[in-house]
Amino acid sequence: MKSVLSIVKKKLSRIFGDKGMDLTVLEKRVIEEPSLVVEELQNSEKLDIKVERLFARACVRAGKNKALILRLKGKQSHHSDPILLNFYVRALQAENDWEEIAQINSSLMVVNKNNALTLMKACLKTGRYDGISEVSQEFEFEGDDKVRAAFILFQALVKQQMHNEAMSIIPQFENTENENIFKWHQLTVKELKELRPADNDWVAFSLARLWFKKRQYISVISVLKPFIGKQFSSSLIKNYIFRYYGESLCNVLSRPALISELTVTVDAAKQHDDLNSFVSLYTGQLNHLNGHFREAVSYFNKSNESDYSLPSDKGAITVRSPEHIEKMLIAKKEKVIFDEANVIADCPMTTVVASDSKYFLLFFDIYQKSFKARNSGYQLHFHIVNPSEAVKVEIDKYRKTAGDINFSYSTAENSTNIKALYASIRFLIVGELLQYYNSPILITDIDVGFSGNLADLKFEEDSADIALKIRDESNLFPWRVIPANTTVFNNTEGAMQFIQYFSNYFYSIYGDGEGSNIWWIDQSALYSLYSYFKEKKGSVVFSNLYESYDIDSLLLFHQPFETKQEFINRVFNEK
Repeated sequence: MKSVLSIVKKKLSRIFGDKGMDLTVLEKRVIEEPSLVVEELQNSEKLDIKVERLFARACVRAGKNKALILRLKGKQSHHSDPILLNFYVRALQAENDWEEIAQINSSLMVVNKNNALTLMKACLKTGRYDGISEVSQEFEFEGDDKVRAAFILFQALVKQQMHNEAMSIIPQFENTENENIFKWHQLTVKELKELRPADNDWVAFSLARLWFKKRQYISVISVLKPFIGKQFSSSLIKNYIFRYYGESLCNVLSRPALISELTVTVDAAKQHDDLNSFVSLYTGQLNHLNGHFREAVSYFNKSNESDYSLPSDKGAITVRSPEHIEKMLIAKKEKVIFDEANVIADCPMTTVVASDSKYFLLFFDIYQKSFKARNSGYQLHFHIVNPSEAVKVEIDKYRKTAGDINFSYSTAENSTNIKALYASIRFLIVGELLQYYNSPILITDIDVGFSGNLADLKFEEDSADIALKIRDESNLFPWRVIPANTTVFNNTEGAMQFIQYFSNYFYSIYGDGEGSNIWWIDQSALYSLYSYFKEKKGSVVFSNLYESYDIDSLLLFHQPFETKQEFINRVFNEK
């Protein structure tokens, strides 16, 4: 009788040709083309355990987690094989199927000790708090795993309202400098408030973090103010308490009160060597608030990226003074490839959206449907950087049903900060689009839905070279004063000059070492160039969309806490 392995090899030979006779070839294919391996093997009823493992690995590598779950769920084969079990658990995590992980706890504890922490997380997610205590007693964790286990056990005790026991565990994790440990955070504001945040900097930091995400800045200030100038459990907690506090102040206080409180806060931060980045950042902000932009830029640019920076801090390294702008080299224009099937309509203005393939596939349908529902008579244009095959299929599918949207493409080499290019490409190509359409161009983000009508706003009648959303009275960082999500360009010399300077600005930073996060570069460029051209009166004429239009009625923005389906529902249910 033939062995199972020989039968598998014969089957592999049929699928892959002679290459299939060698399992090492299959292993190589799992690395190089995992999706194809999944497609070719997923309907096989029985595979040798070695091939089964390679199939599981291919599923995880290709992101086809559901295929692996469908194959293994309810079967015992993965329970007795630690390698299969590991891939199965990884697939379940990716699909957030914590219930299944919790249900196979006996296998995880007996067969695969490496998944003990995952089991503790699953028990926390599914409310099996006793299971967390059981696992923590069963295994002896070391290093960061020991800290993670303590943090999960702490949360389980809080969920059970065993507050004294929970507080006694905080010293086991409050000194950590590994921020990733706190990503397994499941506590609510209500639960944290019951832990006396005024008495413990870790609780105060965690509570402030939740309020900050909800933009409840006054609450952040109230819980953190008592800790400014005090000693802290760790550099991580210290940095975040100062940063959450500083940015919350900028969001709610009037300028005189803000300058006063920020000055006190910066002086307190100067007493700590590990807050030098914060001191540079907020000394720059104080100069900016006092109207000294050149001096502000000098301090901002010294604010080296901290391990504990907030997302909005990261624009500091990309602002530039007028003197910097004067010295920038002239950048080449982007090469734009226009789709041959494009049709230029006779309309007053063209709306342009640009993105990478991933965002195009996520938001194309939402955007175009909401746009067309409210803006008949206006042209819509999508630009995609590095279009994938899936993008080409989506465009071909759309063209078969409608031909009223135009497309263009460009290519870009991969780099550490290519996401910054994806966000800025709309401003790098808008000059080409102004010439292509010979009409005003409205640029928006792609992850939005239209709730207003362009015909009511009549942007095309604005005589300015460029219309921007300018928060004139804002106390935020400079790179947050002009949101890049809605901008109008007229086909004028002034607009073309601004666009060339934007390209010069972008390429003077992009690709320069690639060591830092430059996500805010588009808004840094808009504000820095706006300030530059305001000094050169008359060369570029600006208008403020906030002052001239009911601009907030035009778009609905996708929120970080919102699922795609929730966003769709909000866009199409908006009255």
